[in-house]
Amino acid sequence: AVKGLSSDSLSTVHFPSPGTTFPDDRRFALRWDEQTSQRFQSKEWMNKGNFLCAFTAPQLLSQLESRYEIREVDDRILKEAKQQRWLTIRDRATQREVLPWTDLSQKEGRRSLSEFLSDFS
Repeated sequence: AVKGLSSDSLSTVHFPSPGTTFPDDRRFALRWDEQTSQRFQSKEWMNKGNFLCAFTAPQLLSQLESRYEIREVDDRILKEAKQQRWLTIRDRATQREVLPWTDLSQKEGRRSLSEFLSDFS
């Protein structure tokens, strides 16, 4: 789901057909750069040191616990099902929700996650 955040425990996983990958595996990654807040857009391979993970920010991530869910929602206007990708983050020590459920399939949700991590770190 979100590379670098805590793992989710799943009781079942549906693979639509043989040879497909784990649903949403690494769909999102968090660019980590303490030196700049410039927006980065590249489709080239990058070393994991460029991303937020236990390797680059162990103390930060040890404080957080995340939960990720894919939710199917019926779009009654378009008359089709649509997937939303929801994330919430809790303080590991207090279990207090520090980032309420946010939909990462929407630009606003991704911005909320980015702003939260920037402010938290």
